[in-house]
Amino acid sequence: MLQLLCIYLLKTIIISGLLFSYYWFALRNKRFHYYNRFYLLAAVAVSLVLPLINEPIFTLSSQNDNAISLFNVMHSSGGEEVVPVTKTPTFDLGQLTLMLIAIITMAFLIRLLYRIVVIYRIKQKFPVTPMADFDFIATNISQAPFSFLRNVFWRNDISLNEQTGRLILQHEIAHIQQKHTLDKLFMQIVNALCWLNPVYILIQKELYIIHEFIADDKSVTDKDTAAFAAMLLQVHYGDFKFYPAQPFFYSPVKRRLIMLTTSKEPRFSYLRRIMALPLIACTVLLFAFKLQKEEVTPLSIAPNTSFKLVIDAGHGGTDDGANALAGNVKEKDITLLIAKKIQSLSASYGIDVLLTRDRDITLNPAERVQKIADMHADACVSIHINAAPDAKPSGMEVCIAKDNKNGQLDKSKILGSALIQKLSSNFTVQPALLQKQVGIWILQANSIPAALIECGYLSNKDDLSALQKEEIIERIANNILASVVSYANRRNDNNGASMMYDNVKLQSVNVNAANKKVDMVFLNGDTKTITLDEAIDKNIVGETYHVEKDTLIPTNADKKVIEAKGAEGNKILSTVLYVINGVLKNKADMEKLDPNTIKSIDVLKGENATLVYGEKGKNGVIIITTKDAITTTENSKAGEETTPVYVLDGNFISAEEMKLIKPEDILSVNVLKGASAAKAYGKAGKNGVVEITTKEKKQPAADGKSSKATFKNINGGFPVIALYNAKRVC
Repeated sequence: MLQLLCIYLLKTIIISGLLFSYYWFALRNKRFHYYNRFYLLAAVAVSLVLPLINEPIFTLSSQNDNAISLFNVMHSSGGEEVVPVTKTPTFDLGQLTLMLIAIITMAFLIRLLYRIVVIYRIKQKFPVTPMADFDFIATNISQAPFSFLRNVFWRNDISLNEQTGRLILQHEIAHIQQKHTLDKLFMQIVNALCWLNPVYILIQKELYIIHEFIADDKSVTDKDTAAFAAMLLQVHYGDFKFYPAQPFFYSPVKRRLIMLTTSKEPRFSYLRRIMALPLIACTVLLFAFKLQKEEVTPLSIAPNTSFKLVIDAGHGGTDDGANALAGNVKEKDITLLIAKKIQSLSASYGIDVLLTRDRDITLNPAERVQKIADMHADACVSIHINAAPDAKPSGMEVCIAKDNKNGQLDKSKILGSALIQKLSSNFTVQPALLQKQVGIWILQANSIPAALIECGYLSNKDDLSALQKEEIIERIANNILASVVSYANRRNDNNGASMMYDNVKLQSVNVNAANKKVDMVFLNGDTKTITLDEAIDKNIVGETYHVEKDTLIPTNADKKVIEAKGAEGNKILSTVLYVINGVLKNKADMEKLDPNTIKSIDVLKGENATLVYGEKGKNGVIIITTKDAITTTENSKAGEETTPVYVLDGNFISAEEMKLIKPEDILSVNVLKGASAAKAYGKAGKNGVVEITTKEKKQPAADGKSSKATFKNINGGFPVIALYNAKRVC
């Protein structure tokens, strides 16, 4: 109840404040008194009634939850409140506040009623002379003369035979004829009920002075200021004291004198009055619509096609994954929530979603990859949550395999790019695809295109709070499904590619400047590498390409991609979207790029480009990787050695020796990074340390259970992870 009352009062304050502000700046102290009287009364009535109207004239849709909450509060009456039922009566702070408000309101109403009773007792106490339009009561009270409804209360020491007395009587008769008492009663009741609205007090004061303006006009003829002054002095002196705090220039009296002597109509008087109507209309419209959640019709895969997606909820069972720095929030629980939400929403997107786990069970990386292979799916998305030693890092990341050993890297790039594009519309996402120096098993060993999403940081309070909200989980799920739809349609659209090789349409082309080779990916997923000369002959990479100083320089004689002009450097068409090392760049940045620093160039055209980069890629996308590009999120710098140190059962081994270890002989593998690696191994551990313990070195746990991968937070935000075959486990 208190919530409803507060919302109603807030609305009355907003509406009355808007309307009164216009009066103050455009209408106040202007000579159209009757209009001003009507305007102020109408402003009060509108501000009282409009908040009670709960039927919107029209409805708008939005995806902004904050805007929806704000405007629905402004529109609705506050919604339903749940009142707990208890066996014994209790009073909370809200109920006590309501009682206090009710008591104060009753006090104001009782005071108003008491004053009316006092007025009628005065009428009963003194002689009454009936007149044509009013009753004349002759009194000896100092507060007279005054009028109330159809009664004029007179003071006996004011002579009706004198001009001043007759002017005063005419003044009070004007109040009666204009029914000013009804205005005062209305405002007194409103202020008693809505005493928390300060605007009504200001309106009441202005309305009272407008009454005096009207009565002055009726009683004082020919702008006789001497008669007006004599009338005021007669009333003020009479039988009661003249208080020094109330001189002649007391503001209401001064305003009455100025108004009485002003004959000139204000400039734009008609416009001032008519402009109040649009203001009232706008105020009504402010509360006449409802903002609701936009019903977004999800994208769907192309007709007569199918797409099977595996969603891998990271961790589970005895493997909690990352944990929040405070509280009992575990990565394994949130990843499972997201996975289930994706599956529940997938039907509307036309996607068949399968889960590697639908409950809290333990799966090692090898088991996950095998399950995915057995499902014969088209793509895989693994869901994870990040964590860091401090609370600063936040946002999402999308990872793909570090190399193309499984033959799916190009497809995984397209899938990952689609995920970044969709997720970025609602969340903060690292703009470039990440490739970890230490491979992630579920990405490296997968036989289908795969990407891993780190959906925020449990160590960041904002990310943690968001990941505990149902609407955020649903938004993540919808974004992932929309991304997969874009990828699936791109994969299934046989008309999307504009490049051909032996009458077979291509999905993407990667030009490798180092070895003068061109890697091609076909729409069916097959890959093929051809020489640069063959690519030029078949018009796959453009009209002309040439090699200069062992660096491939693409030129755009066909006005589609890039034009190189010798020492002048590269000139890029403004209509082409270009990406350098995963970051969108403008034309100026491209022109500054030294051709000798280019390592490789990916070319996306037509539907292939728009599906990944949206409308921005409609004129083609050039993806350039330079020789000094950083392709990992480790703390390595360009040009530095990034190979980690391998330690087998306490002894240093080489990377080649590590590859000879059989996975079935490994008990556990931990990865140390940053300060932890440096602390344990000194300078030798600056690029990270992979600690491998074999079953021969350490026997199984006493409880008979096999050891599982353990996850701990290490500097850099990545967990210490058990590896299989020297690859990162996630």
